[in-house]
Amino acid sequence: MKSLCIFSTTRRILLVPLLLLMVFPGLALPDGYKDCYIGDFRYGLFVPPGYDPTVNYHLILYLHGYTDTTSWNFQWYSNEFQSRFPTLVLTPKCLVTYTEGWGNSWDMAESYAMKMAFRALDSTLAQYPIDTTRMHVCGTSMGGFGTFYVLARYPGRFASAYAICGGGNPASASLLAETPLWIFHGDADPVVPVS
Repeated sequence: MKSLCIFSTTRRILLVPLLLLMVFPGLALPDGYKDCYIGDFRYGLFVPPGYDPTVNYHLILYLHGYTDTTSWNFQWYSNEFQSRFPTLVLTPKCLVTYTEGWGNSWDMAESYAMKMAFRALDSTLAQYPIDTTRMHVCGTSMGGFGTFYVLARYPGRFASAYAICGGGNPASASLLAETPLWIFHGDADPVVPVS
């Protein structure tokens, strides 16, 4: 099944999003961001406005936390960042009805959302010039668990990663050892214990 991309501006017809944008202008999606679909699975794709098909781009795969499917506020979209590191940003959306979330490294079974996220990744790799040695994965909370899963399931596929308030199976640590990884967590986290 082919993926279908729709620029986000064509989908923002409802009154509530327009009012939110007037009250909170920082919530506006950046130029170059579009909503894409593989069947009914939605993902965001940011392509820099100055896209040049002769450039090999970095790619960031971002896995969001539970119910937090927003993707408008990343510094990766800024002109300052893009001028230094031309990057496409892939933000798949895991609905709460996908009860397995992004998966985890204790149970290495591939969840529906992760399967579709990698279909979106494959579609992006087929359509855009990506330097596959400069792909990065990161996630927050449920996405942090998903990040550890991705690194354990596909060791060496991503050049770097970060996980915020996620967790992973210590038994899979050897699979992650060669990937530069930032791990952030705080002991005041009321949802995911730092342990």
